[in-house]
Amino acid sequence: MVGFQSLFGDEATWSWASMRLGSYTRDKLGSYSPVTCWDAPEPGGGDAAAGTHSGAAGNGSSTLLQTSRSSASTRGSPRMKRILTRDEKGGVSEGRFSISREGYPELPLVFSSFFHALIQMSMTRLVCTFFVMYVTVYGLFGSCWFAVSRLSEECQDSLGIHTYRDAFHLSLETQQTIGFGVPDPYFSNCTTVTPLLVTQTLCGLLLDMVALNVLYQRFSSPVGRSMSMAFSKVAILREQDGHVNLVFRFCEIRKQPLLDVYVRVYCLQRMENPFVEGGEEIRLCPLEIEEPDGDAAEGRVLSTLPVTVVHLIDAESPLAPAEAKEEIDAAAAASADAAGAAAEGGERRLTLEGVRRALTSQPFLEIIAVVCGTDENSGNTVEARFSYTLEELRWDQVFASCVSVKRDGCLYVDFNALHETVNAPCDDSADPET
Repeated sequence: MVGFQSLFGDEATWSWASMRLGSYTRDKLGSYSPVTCWDAPEPGGGDAAAGTHSGAAGNGSSTLLQTSRSSASTRGSPRMKRILTRDEKGGVSEGRFSISREGYPELPLVFSSFFHALIQMSMTRLVCTFFVMYVTVYGLFGSCWFAVSRLSEECQDSLGIHTYRDAFHLSLETQQTIGFGVPDPYFSNCTTVTPLLVTQTLCGLLLDMVALNVLYQRFSSPVGRSMSMAFSKVAILREQDGHVNLVFRFCEIRKQPLLDVYVRVYCLQRMENPFVEGGEEIRLCPLEIEEPDGDAAEGRVLSTLPVTVVHLIDAESPLAPAEAKEEIDAAAAASADAAGAAAEGGERRLTLEGVRRALTSQPFLEIIAVVCGTDENSGNTVEARFSYTLEELRWDQVFASCVSVKRDGCLYVDFNALHETVNAPCDDSADPET
């Protein structure tokens, strides 16, 4: 420590350096290590906080969120990774959940729905599975053909089977209808061949039907179609008209958009709870959407142009500070007529700074956006998913314009600008109280 003090100079500069070294780290899987949130000026007497930096996706500055833990049980808990994997290329994601499951019998689930078990396999495992299934069927029926050839000399002469390899080849030719290479295509008087021939033909048709159906389902899977929905890489929180809003946007990349598109938003929080084992619990709460309006067009949107999603953070929102909720509940319990006034008071208290402190005090936060629609060609229901953690939130920013008009009069959507943010203009209507 003495060496660092001599390196950075006076005590004030050393304190700032210690705070700057206390930033969080992020691994390749998207996890982060929550550390203390510092609100200290940079050396030289500047007013900028240590957590302020220029936006990675915009031209203005944005606040880099850092979190603090207040209980010993939370400090001893492992770091929590985001549950929704995210691809940084263009704001698209396969939307796969990174959740481990235990405590249930896995094998009965496979046999209860073998078709779905095949569809959910990786392509390599699927090809290997069907290869083993076909070879096994060829081998089993090859054994049957070999046994039939040993029933009588007449059957052996009509089938021309002398070794098991001959029987395996005949089984393959029968099931795949390649053509019989037997001395007598009518099998003379060997009547045992007829039921065996019919059984293998039907089994081969059934196996081909399953293989083709599974492969078609894999190729027509809506997972790839969902990756044509681009989300903004960051979400913003800003105060406007006295309200704090959570905002992100998305847009369809393909020229042929999804039909009947609607949006859902969820909030995943790691909360302290002394009444459960371990002292904390994981909560997944839905967030009410202010925009798109659920009453207008039945909440459906046209994703051909960028769609802005807004969640109003009021006292009832899971993102609101806990003290605001407690005050609202206390006021509502004191008077039946106080609910409306308390809600208005809660809106005045919920400022950007208050929400920032509440969110940064949480060990983990992930905002999950789900966009659903119907593919016009296949009729499949497509669900595009994307998520935002604390480090992907930007404060007091607005999204830059990404739609313009070309010289020929056509609209032009810039997907690079879809992720850009700029400094928010001054809002005179914002409540200065914290």
